[in-house]
Amino acid sequence: MSDSPEFLIVEDDIVVANTLQRWFAQHAPVRLVSTVERALEAIDGKGSFVGVVLDIKLPDGSGLEVLAHLRHQGYTVPAMMLTAHIDRTQINRAHALRAQYVCKPPEIRNLRAFARQALARSGPDDEGLRRAIHEVALAYRLSELETRIVALAASGVERRAMSKELLVTENTVKTTIRRLLKKTPDANLDAVVRRVLTRALGLP
Repeated sequence: MSDSPEFLIVEDDIVVANTLQRWFAQHAPVRLVSTVERALEAIDGKGSFVGVVLDIKLPDGSGLEVLAHLRHQGYTVPAMMLTAHIDRTQINRAHALRAQYVCKPPEIRNLRAFARQALARSGPDDEGLRRAIHEVALAYRLSELETRIVALAASGVERRAMSKELLVTENTVKTTIRRLLKKTPDANLDAVVRRVLTRALGLP
């Protein structure tokens, strides 16, 4: 068992499972299982989870069973249910268990938003997050405005809402993001946020 918080992925479709594993492994360690039984074993083993992604239809049952057990065991981590079909009862059940409901194949923007939400909620306290932002800002010599943009993004503020928070124009936000990306090895703001959050969580 990893000492670091993991994404638990419960998916029996090999292609989808491998895609999810490759994507989420960029953010945190991944534990991949393909059955309800193995998922319940992971949960009962008191694993430390960043977030959980579950297929609804599994060989030995439903991902909703796994999610219900997860919540019963006291886990409050973000969860995403995946399905190839639209079913009102399942959607309502997923929402009642505090999970997103996403149709296959999931879009990258859905996975990106879920990963950011999960990392933001998985453990770093305010002090830990502030420290990680400060360390990244010092390492890459970010300006005050650049640092504030990273802090807002790490807190889950969407880019289009940043101008109001910062009292600057949207164009200024875009220009500042381009400038800070030139100072870092990251291709986009999401990657900078991932760097900050993984540092705050002590992930590799």
